Amino acid sequence: MKNNNEGKRIAIDLDGVLFDFLTPFCIFYNQRHGTNFTINDLITYHFLKVFQTSEKKFGRVMNDFYQSTLFRDLPLISDAQEGIRQLSQKNFLGVVTSRPDHTSPITLNSLGKHFPHIFSEVHFTSQYGGNGHKEKKSEYCLEHGYEIIIEDVADYANECAEKGIKSFLITRPWNEKEQLHPSVTRVKNWPEILQRLQ
Repeated sequence: MKNNNEGKRIAIDLDGVLFDFLTPFCIFYNQRHGTNFTINDLITYHFLKVFQTSEKKFGRVMNDFYQSTLFRDLPLISDAQEGIRQLSQKNFLGVVTSRPDHTSPITLNSLGKHFPHIFSEVHFTSQYGGNGHKEKKSEYCLEHGYEIIIEDVADYANECAEKGIKSFLITRPWNEKEQLHPSVTRVKNWPEILQRLQ
């Protein structure tokens, strides 16, 4: 996965930005617990409140989901492939994801399948669902010179914006009510992202 273009350095989140993670996760969770959650129930990214469970139990379900075929075959977000293709023509693109390190083989395989030869770097912060070290996305962006990040989680977008990184937040049910830093730009979809970056 290599991109030699040196325009803007843009960090791309994975889940909720390139891949639909939470629709399959709700299916997985419902199968396990006999519940009927949908993505529209996820009105906050603090999922322990939504699912009314403990961090330990939720972590177990999340790690089991990472081993499932549902995770391996996550559907793409609408227009993500074309959006990334266009951005890659003039910019340096890297992935900064909160997935844990142990998802690396499946993640790299998915990126190679759907976004071949696009991303120069892939960074796992392990902020969510990991058992080891955790680092903030802003730290990765600053360390690797990313000027822009495209996100779906308000906390991460705000954290990056506070460090001077221009943040685009794709509107999702879990971020609609969040307060945003002045340097966070809310967008509806990939066509709007392209419009604002070109």
